[in-house]
Amino acid sequence: MMDLLYQAAQAWLALTSYEYHIVCARKQKLHDLYLRFAPDEFFHVAGFQHLHDIVLPVRFSQAKAMDKVLQGAVTESHIRKSQSYVNSVSPRLQAIVQLKKILDNYFLTYSFDPKKTPGYTRICASYLIAGGDPDVVFLFTDRKNGTKEVFSRSVFLLDQRDYRQNQTKLTLLLLERRNLQTQECTILYQHENYTV
Repeated sequence: MMDLLYQAAQAWLALTSYEYHIVCARKQKLHDLYLRFAPDEFFHVAGFQHLHDIVLPVRFSQAKAMDKVLQGAVTESHIRKSQSYVNSVSPRLQAIVQLKKILDNYFLTYSFDPKKTPGYTRICASYLIAGGDPDVVFLFTDRKNGTKEVFSRSVFLLDQRDYRQNQTKLTLLLLERRNLQTQECTILYQHENYTV
C-alpha cells in the first residue's frame, strides 16, 4: 500500500502547475476567481498543525513540508503515531489526493459564511468548493489581499458535518484550467448561457 502522505504531496505538487479560473454568480453578482496552489500551503492543508503530540524525524519550515515528504524525510508511518492522525490528518490527505479530479470535473461552489454553519467552526474562508463521488471533498478558499486570486485554506472529506448546509450556492458559469508552464488553457465547463 502506497504512503498516503506521499500521495497527497505528489497530488499537491501536480496542482501547483495549474491555475483554475472559476466564474460563478448569484443574483446578478459575478464572482471571478483564480485558484492557485502554492507549495507552502501544503503544511496547513495536510494538517501538520495537528501533529503537536509527536516529534518528526527532521526539522523543517512550513514552506518545506511538501519537499520533505517528497524526499521521504517524513512519511505516513511517522505522522500516524499522532493521536490526531485518524480524525484530523488522514481525511485531509485523502481529500488532497482526490482534489484535482474534482476540480477537473463539475463541482458545486458556495459563498461561505462560517457563522451560518451548524455548530462552531474556526474555518475562515470566503468560498467553499464541494464535489466528488462517493466521497464529498470540501475545499475552502479565500481571496488573496482583495484580488481575484484565491488560495486554499483547508480541505477535507465529508464527515458528520456538512458544510454546505445554510451556505449560499453559486451557479458555475465557467471553469478553465491553465497550465502555468505551457500557458495552455482548457475549458472544462461552460454554462450554456455564458459567453466569454
